[in-house]
This record gives sequence, C-alpha cells and structure tokens, in this order.
Amino acid sequence: MQDHFLEVAYLNCFTELITVRSSFFACLILLFSYPLSAQAESTLLISTSNVMPWGIEKSDAPNEGLLVEFAKAFGDSSGIRYKNRLKPYPRVINDIRLGHADLAVLFESPESERIAYSLGEVTSVDVIAVSKSSHRQIWSLSDLDGERVAYVRGSKYGHQFDQHKGFKKVPVNNMNQGLKMLMQNHVDVVVSTDQSIYYGIDSLGIQSKWLKKLLVISTATANLYLSKQSAFVHKKDELSAVVKKMKAGGILNHIFYGRDYISSQELNRQETWHVPSLSSEYELITAIQ
Repeated sequence: MQDHFLEVAYLNCFTELITVRSSFFACLILLFSYPLSAQAESTLLISTSNVMPWGIEKSDAPNEGLLVEFAKAFGDSSGIRYKNRLKPYPRVINDIRLGHADLAVLFESPESERIAYSLGEVTSVDVIAVSKSSHRQIWSLSDLDGERVAYVRGSKYGHQFDQHKGFKKVPVNNMNQGLKMLMQNHVDVVVSTDQSIYYGIDSLGIQSKWLKKLLVISTATANLYLSKQSAFVHKKDELSAVVKKMKAGGILNHIFYGRDYISSQELNRQETWHVPSLSSEYELITAIQ
C-alpha cells in the first residue's frame, strides 16, 4: 500500500516537473522570438537601383546617389530605422514582388501597381535620345532606322522604343559606357533618362558642344512603392504622409532637381522634338536608368 502511494507521489512530481519544463521552454521561445519579429517590423528594408546617378556603390566610402539621399531623408523624416541595399533594377523589382524589401522607387506602371502600393510621386524624368552634334535632326524613332542605339541593359523605355525593330539596340551596363562608345563611334545614339545622360556627360568631362539632344521619347513618373508583402502594409497611410511632407517641405525638389548639370543647361537650349504620347499603352515599366 505504501509502495502504491509512493508511486503516485512520484508520478505527480514527474508530471508537475514536465509541466514546469514545458512552460519554461515555451517562455524561452516567446522571449527569443518576440524581439526578432519586433525588429523585423521596426526596420524598413529599402531596395535601390545601382545605376548612376540613382545609386552609386562605393567600396571605400558610404554609397551615394539620388535615391541613396532620398532613402536617408525618408528615414529621417519618418523616424523609422532603415537598411538600403543597392542592386540591379530587375532584382529591385523582384525584392518588392516577393516582399524581400519593403520600399523601392519604381516607375509608374501596371506591374508596379500589381505588386505594390504607391505612396506618392517622388520625381519625374524624361527619356531622351542623344547623339553627336553632327547627327541630322530627327522627328521620330523611325528616323533612327539602320543606326546603332545604345541603351542600359534590361531597361524598357515604353512601347514605341521597346517594340521598334528598325534600329540595332546595343545594350550597355550604364550611360557612362554608352557615352564612351558614342564618342568612339561604336554607336550612333544613346537613349536613357535625362538624369543618367547628364550625369554621364559631366562626370566624363564631355563638352556639350559635341553632342545633340535629338528626341524626348517620353516623360515618366517615379513613385515610392510599398510591397504588398511588407509587414508595414498597415502603416501605408502613415508612410504616404511622410512623402507628402517631404514634397511640401521642398526636400524632394532639393534632392532630385537641386543639381546644376552643365550639360543639362546647354543641351536643353537646343530645340528638341517630343514623341507624341500613346496614352496608357505608352508606359515606362522598368527601372530608373
């Protein structure tokens, strides 16, 4: 009889011990998992195109570029910690699609709207065609048929340019490479966003008198987008308000329009033909280049 009572007592003690240990381990799991989830939600992950002048990677110094400055200003204005990673533009889009990044500046397009929420306009840019000054004046993309046209690899500049088959498209890594090829007569024309071309001309020290702005292919709007897979979706309105605040305070204008590109001033004095827009069909659907 006494043995039975001892057996029951031991069993009760063992059960209580198991319960205590289970509770202890459950507490440990909660203790270690909570800070990780809280930290994940409290740090914004920003993905940025690594094409000059939007994102400029530095091996021996902090990264630079228009969108690097924008990310810092956004972090300061929102008061939220952030990490900004520079990547090729296709990977930026993929980060937003999969939720590997919370924010990115993308051009307005059906694809951007499908994978992310727009938090507001950040900047707008012209996609332009530039040649040597000796090039004849042109009035449409068809006037470039038979010529060699450099563009940044992976970029799409709208339906008319993307679908045009009359000229040979020569992919380059960036506009600095494209402009060097232009000056060496390896291509006849370069096409990219105005900021990229002006930055390349000035950084390479090319005199604007040697160049001609042939054509404005399109004007595109770039917005800040929040991934639909982001943990910050519930703060969408709050983050959108930060963009509005930055615009009203002149911060966006200072970042994106505060630089005096010498080439911009000189090339824009030239009379340039604008390609007529094709409404909603004519959209820039990829990267800031």
